Amino acid sequence: MRAIGFARYIVSATTPFTVDDTAGLVVDAPGVVGRVLDRLKADEDPRSDLARAVGAKGYHAVSHG
Repeated sequence: MRAIGFARYIVSATTPFTVDDTAGLVVDAPGVVGRVLDRLKADEDPRSDLARAVGAKGYHAVSHG
């Protein structure tokens, strides 16, 4: 039987959603997410203004243990 391995990952990111998306997420989450996916398909930046401002910090490391 093959052993199953485990690893610890810290996954964190800013949201691709804006404050204007809040109500839409409550009543039509698939529609709001679909718009984010449409932006990806159109090769547009799907990140929110906050995500663009924060950017990638690179301080999260993968820990195997």
